[in-house]
Amino acid sequence: MKAVQLAQSILEVKRFGPFSELGTPPGMYNEPVKGDDGTMFTPSRYECYEISGSDPAYLKGIRVTVSWKDKDVENYITQEIYVYRIQQ
Repeated sequence: MKAVQLAQSILEVKRFGPFSELGTPPGMYNEPVKGDDGTMFTPSRYECYEISGSDPAYLKGIRVTVSWKDKDVENYITQEIYVYRIQQ
């Protein structure tokens, strides 16, 4: 599904980028992507959050929501991952 692919691609960009920049949405964020059937998929929310009970200097969560309209019905999916900062 195109919505899942879009959300995962945004998460992957952030996962492999600098840990210090997790709170900033990636450049491709908010750029709609057209599906094979013409449906437009739009990243509608990007969130970086602290994980309860962990040190935010080393562990954060990121969540992306992608929305689209199908037959006048609003749909969305949300994908999220935890990102660890490796101590050096």
